[in-house]
Amino acid sequence: MLQKLNKPLIISGVSILAGFYLCIFIKKITNLSLNSEVSIEINPLEILTTLITVSLAIYVTRTLGKQNDLEKTEKISLIQYLTDFKDLANEKIYNILKEKKFGSPSTNSDLKVLRKKASTIINLGQEFNYFQKNEPLGIDLNNKVRDIWELLTDCPDQLDGRTNKTVQEGIDRIRLEQINKVETSLIDLEKIVFSLTMLVNKK
Repeated sequence: MLQKLNKPLIISGVSILAGFYLCIFIKKITNLSLNSEVSIEINPLEILTTLITVSLAIYVTRTLGKQNDLEKTEKISLIQYLTDFKDLANEKIYNILKEKKFGSPSTNSDLKVLRKKASTIINLGQEFNYFQKNEPLGIDLNNKVRDIWELLTDCPDQLDGRTNKTVQEGIDRIRLEQINKVETSLIDLEKIVFSLTMLVNKK
């Protein structure tokens, strides 16, 4: 982001130096006398210095203002993307738990979408220099989505009433443990998203 300002600042510096030497030259040749007793000396150095200073201030203010607006827009967009991802993850996963379709094609499809979105967010953050390369929180986010997927895949389906009671109770217990782990992992995912949001805000 700082590299974007190098060219304007170099141009401004060269302009100031050129203006400075031009002022010195003009001052040497400029002197207005009204008569032998009253003499008014025009100081072009002060005039041009003032003009250059004002022009530079306006230019830098506008340039920095545009840069700040751009960075603000990037932040808002990335933070909104993180928020949307968190909301989508909650919606998809709780719907899977509600419908109890742990290993269905639709479940696998939803989790693939979440994994893709997580990777996209991290890549965007790295592209715009909000996240470092191999950002630890980004790795944690991708791993957490993978963990949730594995927990749901390993969650046994509910058996029909013809199953032995002891077996049924054992299956139900395993399912409940897996569901609890999924819900805990989802909370961890929200914490990671929050940490990523704070990281963006610090830039």
